[in-house]
Amino acid sequence: MPAGLAQVALFHSFPRAYKDRPDEVESGLAFLREVLHTGLLLFPEKITFPKIYPNLKLDYAEGSEIYQLRCCFTLMHEFELKHHAAQFGAFSLEFEVNSMRRLGAFPVIYIPQPASGPHALVSAFGNVLVHQLRDVVTLLAQMSMMRKAAADQEDFQVLEFGAGGQNWEILARSIKDLCAYLERDKGSFEVLYNYMEALSNMFYHTDSARTTHYSTARDLSYYAQREWRLISGFAPRDREYDRPLERSESDRIAAANPRSLTEMQFRSGAFKRVLDVIRVVVLPEQVSVGDFVKAIWVPDVAKSRVQKIFDECGVDRGKIRDMRYSDVLNIRSSSHR
Repeated sequence: MPAGLAQVALFHSFPRAYKDRPDEVESGLAFLREVLHTGLLLFPEKITFPKIYPNLKLDYAEGSEIYQLRCCFTLMHEFELKHHAAQFGAFSLEFEVNSMRRLGAFPVIYIPQPASGPHALVSAFGNVLVHQLRDVVTLLAQMSMMRKAAADQEDFQVLEFGAGGQNWEILARSIKDLCAYLERDKGSFEVLYNYMEALSNMFYHTDSARTTHYSTARDLSYYAQREWRLISGFAPRDREYDRPLERSESDRIAAANPRSLTEMQFRSGAFKRVLDVIRVVVLPEQVSVGDFVKAIWVPDVAKSRVQKIFDECGVDRGKIRDMRYSDVLNIRSSSHR
């Protein structure tokens, strides 16, 4: 292993502090038990990149929304963990970098916010890149829809398509010929669409301000986290990569994380509970998270209870690492002053 990778690891920390989640230790214990029982969980998130006009005015209504399904990890040294835990939660799963790379972990592609001042329009390139990717995804989805519509029709059947107040009449034979020419040896529109969707799961904002003060808080906050991700949708030939939750798992996650019962609106306009979208990463050879993880960091005040959870889940107690919870709370308190 390269010396650089031997000195760092990928950490998945929880539970994130929210006003409706006042007891971090209890929430962390419940979620830890569920991860050890069920596996690494892919949670949905919707992020927005506003449209940026030549005068650098922002327009969120005309921007691009990206729907992601991922499990997040931070690349760091062990000595950085307490400060990270103060922001993202005092429980952390630690994984070897190469182990996660074999599982498909990928570093995030950070999109910088536009700079301010004269001659800064070119700094909006990142946002424009996201918008163009959105258009590619839309184009591939429409081509796939047209091919499916024409597939079972007689060659001289006229099909009508409408968009933006305009209508087009196209022969089924013309659609079939065009799609056959475009796809050839490139793979189907569906495969290309899925790859573009996967790519969009890798984007994130460079700075902490995402939906307000977008172009004023250029603090590199998210970029500094060195985030890596597992995403949904891989299709390895030898195994299933991710799966939906089973009913018993859904019930336990809802109890451990009530925020999973909140609803999100998706691209189709439909509302779904977060719980109904979560998927589970299937580890190779049915290995459990407890076997796959290098170490599990927990608050010292919860160590004895974690030991019982480990015994319950058949995890080696030797993987427990404890940190002084009072240190985490002091760091958190100092950052809020």
